[in-house]
Amino acid sequence: MKKIILLALISILSLPSKAQQHDANLYKVIKAMENGKWDFSPAAYFALLHKEYSGAKTEWGFHGIIPYIKTTFSEKRSDTRRVYPIRVKADLVDEAKLRPVQDYGKQVKAMFQEEELAAADRNLDVVYNNYAADFEKKNRVVVELLEFIATESKGRLAKNITDLSQELNKINEGIAYIHKTGVGYELENIKREKSYIAFNKQLDLLIKRARHLALLADNLY
Repeated sequence: MKKIILLALISILSLPSKAQQHDANLYKVIKAMENGKWDFSPAAYFALLHKEYSGAKTEWGFHGIIPYIKTTFSEKRSDTRRVYPIRVKADLVDEAKLRPVQDYGKQVKAMFQEEELAAADRNLDVVYNNYAADFEKKNRVVVELLEFIATESKGRLAKNITDLSQELNKINEGIAYIHKTGVGYELENIKREKSYIAFNKQLDLLIKRARHLALLADNLY
């Protein structure tokens, strides 16, 4: 089909006429192949040499005693079709090829948004306040128990008091580390909360040990 159209264009350009006429004839062929009116010129040329793809039909008759020749062109009679629908189809193919890329782009964007939210979560401790009051209360209890033990034992349980004090400091240092935020201290809040729960349990165990030692000091000294 492309060869036929090319030959037709070459033939039109080779016709002995003015340059402006060549342009007009060529314009008609291009528009017909695209999406314009299905019309070709010179009509006689296309009717005789390119009837198949132009869909030319020639009628002879008389207007009274005057003979006439009428040539019409129809795409339905043509053995080819316009280029325009093919281009539309090509656009659809291109769109089908582009769609996976667009979908991937959306996935990447969603991933970046999730990462931004995760980064914000890692840089902000939103669960500490849920445990801060417990930490303070339990620290106070341990300190009061250690003071009671020191007073009742008159320094005889100093080593035990030191051990419990060091354990309390270790727990508090762990809590402070988990509570830190910023560069180098990024941590998801769900992990922070698990750590706070663990430290809370350690404080409970420390209180039990301190109470046991306080009872011992009360009974022995």
